[in-house]
Amino acid sequence: TSTPFQLVTKCVLDESPPKQTADASSNKSKNKLPSHMPASKRDAISTLQSSCSLEFLRSHHLNVPLAVALKKFNKNKLQAVWDNANKDDSASVGDSHTQQSDSSKIKRTFRSILSEAKGSD
Repeated sequence: TSTPFQLVTKCVLDESPPKQTADASSNKSKNKLPSHMPASKRDAISTLQSSCSLEFLRSHHLNVPLAVALKKFNKNKLQAVWDNANKDDSASVGDSHTQQSDSSKIKRTFRSILSEAKGSD
């Protein structure tokens, strides 16, 4: 039997409490990120880059080196992307039908290509 192919276009973030960095405690409260996010921009961007699909990163302009992303994103922009990542993760249940449909199309395409290749040998 073949394993179904799934196209992953979402972001899965760990729901555990965010880690606090050493310099996060020295920040003033007005500069802190919300409590549902990691304590620093660096940690938040690193988490997003390591756990989100390339498509998600591209759509939010995060498929750049960490140093570039740190310059491009202020606290408000980063919070919007973080919240969008969590929203996409919770909405992914509704997208499973679309993913299965796309998977079926891909399977049919590859089967057609392989059958044509066998016929030409």
